[in-house]
Amino acid sequence: EHFHSAIDGFQAVLDQCPHDHAHRAAALSNLAHAILCGFAKTIENDIDHAIHLFRSALTLRPQGHIDHPLSILDLCHALCKRHSHKKSHVDLREAADLYRSILPLCVEGSHLHQVVFDTNGIPYVIEQCNALPSDPSDESISLRRIVLEICPPRHQHRAYSLNKLAGDLYARFEQGGNKDHFYEAVHLSREALAVCRADDDQLSVLPGVLSDTLGQRFNHHGDPSDLYERIVL
Repeated sequence: EHFHSAIDGFQAVLDQCPHDHAHRAAALSNLAHAILCGFAKTIENDIDHAIHLFRSALTLRPQGHIDHPLSILDLCHALCKRHSHKKSHVDLREAADLYRSILPLCVEGSHLHQVVFDTNGIPYVIEQCNALPSDPSDESISLRRIVLEICPPRHQHRAYSLNKLAGDLYARFEQGGNKDHFYEAVHLSREALAVCRADDDQLSVLPGVLSDTLGQRFNHHGDPSDLYERIVL
């Protein structure tokens, strides 16, 4: 009862703010937050509507607006929340794109940086994207590249993110035969091993793609160094 009363109140405020009103974006965001709060408490409501409201608020706060980053974070939070329930890859892709757009503003040590790299922010997107199965499609490879952009060099999942992109590129090479994909897969696999700590739990699974690509290259070119490196792995 209290929840629905609050929703009605926020809706009434929004109704009083026409499209050109200075506080319309805030009214949209407040209503969306109330809906999202209800969703988190398992009260039946429409998270899709909350996301629509956050998008509308973002439209009113374009790049350069003082509250633009805040609207980005609101929308990303809602997208990740919906993904956690519906597992839509589209939500993950949009959240990754949005996070990437505000990374230049995330100075290390700032409050914005802290919020963006909170457990439920970029780390959630990185982990969920890395959990997706290997896919040689343009869409999957593009998403893997975005994940690398939002995954800092010292991030604990950097090596695994590199390896996941390498895997997609190698699968793409096997599908289409483009040597550029093959050589990039080798380069990324080597980089993944280089940044992985010796005691990292992922170290045991990372050499797989590199071993496969080196074996493929040895079969084509007969370079003994590829075979030697594969044996060492």
